Amino acid sequence: MRCFNCFRMFRVYLLIVSGIGFAIPTIADEAQHFERGMHYIETGMYDQAIAEFQKILELNPEHSEAYCQLGAAYRFKDMLNEAADAYQKALTLQASGETYGVANLCLGMIYNTQGKFVEAEKYGKEAVTLLPDTAEAHYRLGDIYARRGKLAGAISEYQKAIQLDPDPSESYQGLGRVALMRNQPEKAIQHYHEAIQRDPYAHASYYNLARAYRLFGQLEEAQKQMEFFKRIKAYQDTVQHHLKGLRENPTDFQLYAKLAETHLELSNLDAAVRAYKRATTLNPQFITAYHNLGGIYMQQGEFQKAIEAFQRITQLDEGDADAYVNLGWIYARQGKFTLAKSLLQDAIQHDPKLPSVYQGLAEIYAQQGDLKNAIVTYAKLVEIQPQASRGWLRLGVLYLQAKQFDDAILAFQKAIETDANSPDAYNNLAWLYADLEVNLEQAVGLAKRAVELHATASNFDTLAYAHYKNKQYQSAEAAIQRALELDSQNKKYHQFLAKIQSARR
Repeated sequence: MRCFNCFRMFRVYLLIVSGIGFAIPTIADEAQHFERGMHYIETGMYDQAIAEFQKILELNPEHSEAYCQLGAAYRFKDMLNEAADAYQKALTLQASGETYGVANLCLGMIYNTQGKFVEAEKYGKEAVTLLPDTAEAHYRLGDIYARRGKLAGAISEYQKAIQLDPDPSESYQGLGRVALMRNQPEKAIQHYHEAIQRDPYAHASYYNLARAYRLFGQLEEAQKQMEFFKRIKAYQDTVQHHLKGLRENPTDFQLYAKLAETHLELSNLDAAVRAYKRATTLNPQFITAYHNLGGIYMQQGEFQKAIEAFQRITQLDEGDADAYVNLGWIYARQGKFTLAKSLLQDAIQHDPKLPSVYQGLAEIYAQQGDLKNAIVTYAKLVEIQPQASRGWLRLGVLYLQAKQFDDAILAFQKAIETDANSPDAYNNLAWLYADLEVNLEQAVGLAKRAVELHATASNFDTLAYAHYKNKQYQSAEAAIQRALELDSQNKKYHQFLAKIQSARR
């Protein structure tokens, strides 16, 4: 816990003083050091944070909040004795009840880590008294009780923490540990699943869940959870390796980028965002980080933040076509088609051979019902990227909509030529042949190939249609029955079945 509330209260006090109109340089200096110290803690620059809080204490040795934050910086550096001394000093000075509560809470955590359980319990209880509505105070006391074997007390504190805030995973982890200590694997399994749901990146939860499944006799599930544990543990080890490097080189923006990439590999998007933002703070011209931030924000649905990231790229590099493409996609998604088209056309000016530009622009034309320009733009895409099967497939669909059937046939044939395993290409060409009543035997063969590649209801429907056009009604009925097995509520399939059965009479 980082005492952010203490920081907030201290800033409010400064605002009241400054509102009176007095100039107090010492207080102003303290505030500046405090601001910087908090910033350094937030960004993991703990040595710098320690220096800032020590400067405050040189100006004002009675500054309890500075001691509290100094303790936090030491704790994050694993300098637990120094941290404990700082928190103890904070308790001897005049401060708010909340500051005392945080100091007691952190002392309880430190002493619990050091195995000084009597002291840990003393300070943990005091923290709960001072911070009765803080979930962390309760689950930390629960951890202390569990370490001391006071299991009923631990359960009570974990349950209180959950009542106050059901989101943190620590309370469920604690309940799981107690259940294992009581040889109650079924309860432990339930609690650890709750913990993982809330924090899927805590490797200990998977390890203990595996233990619980093993005790419960479910060895296959235990092995599965152990595999998860190994994967998450390797991820956390890599994260810790990067964090160690950052403690030694706190201004290395490339290390933050590597940390972000590690988070991305396990889809820990929030952590990746924090690391990339830190990288851009250290290097405001780090274009790659802005690209990745924008991509994550798009994935999270945070489109305004994504826009800001991509706009920052265009400010740094006007020729970065990918940034314009992404902005165009976002604005198109928001229905701002004029702006989207303008941005994509800008992208073409910067990189006339970038396929994604043409795809985005063509889809905007298609959404607006402008088939002519959509076709022209997709034609340009396949000219640039002739091996792009999806481009040929989409172009064929647009030709179909424009009733340019010969061009559609050629496009679907090219889609098959560039990807012999594209079920959609086989399906679309089969349907078109059947509908035009040309190459009917070939239509059946194409439809069968589509079903082999992907046995969907719609592909069976096309196969039934091809058989029907060939007057192969028994095969047509068998195919549409398969479609109905996969999509029994589809009215069109029921109607087609009736039509086939009528033709058989």
